[in-house]
Amino acid sequence: MKRLLMVTFAAFFLAGCGQSDPRVGALETKLAAADARLAELETQGQSQTQELKSARAELAALKQGQDKLDRKLADLPPPVTLADVQAAVAAALEKRAAVPADPAKPPEKAAPEPGAEAKPALPADAKAKAEEAKRKLADLLPGYYANLGDPQTRQKVNDLLWETDAETRKEVVAKLKALVADEPENKHLRLALAEAMTSTFRDVKQGLEQGILASNIMKEAKKAQLIDPDYYDALHFVAVFKANYPPGFSEFEGAKADLDKALSMQAKMTWEARFTEIYEAYGKWYLVQKKYDDALAITQAGLDKDARAENLIALKQRIEEARK
Repeated sequence: MKRLLMVTFAAFFLAGCGQSDPRVGALETKLAAADARLAELETQGQSQTQELKSARAELAALKQGQDKLDRKLADLPPPVTLADVQAAVAAALEKRAAVPADPAKPPEKAAPEPGAEAKPALPADAKAKAEEAKRKLADLLPGYYANLGDPQTRQKVNDLLWETDAETRKEVVAKLKALVADEPENKHLRLALAEAMTSTFRDVKQGLEQGILASNIMKEAKKAQLIDPDYYDALHFVAVFKANYPPGFSEFEGAKADLDKALSMQAKMTWEARFTEIYEAYGKWYLVQKKYDDALAITQAGLDKDARAENLIALKQRIEEARK
């Protein structure tokens, strides 16, 4: 700045003396630009200094948080290893084996009344029912495989799959999987497989196996929806399936959107008796959350569509009893 003043003074002096040198003007311009650049750099330097201070403060805060996390991690117990689990199981089994069994006295069989035929035991009844279902399936399956787009036939087959034996269920599911492998873009096959797989819940243990099965069922149904997003049958299945999940699962929470969409699609379709299943699932979805007014309202809406729907009549009574 001093140089600029000196040059300016010199310029005035020379001008006063009647002298004019163009180099003086050029020098003034250069010095002015240099001073402007210097001021700009000073401003940038101040800004960068402030950013550096902020970065250092943020780094210090992160380090402090890391120190706290390290202390918490240090206080945690050591992780459980597979060997620990095996040892615990072995100890529990050993303890159980050491407890003497309490022999239970077998119940005495009641003698049948004279002239009365003894009632068959439950296993025999179940076996007879399974055999009858298997026989009916043999008649239905050819038409079922030929026309998987018919929801009524699929429903009949699925009802029988729940009643028949595990081996028959396994055979039908295997057959559908083979058909899906040949026609992976067939939405009816995908949904039929998902529906048939639900019957195998009877054959798996509770817990992890059921969770895996439910996930595989949902995958097949979702694939049917991906093939045709407007496929009502797939939406119907997914909505009811999700609504039957226990509260707290993401599927249960997401059921409402599917149920609403199913009702919206129904409004544009000719009414079918199976549509009451959506109202029933919706009512139960509200019921398990103890939202009795909502449960009753949606159930009544279904009864307004079909006053003789036994599933909705029973559900309405159940809701009214629960809200007392």
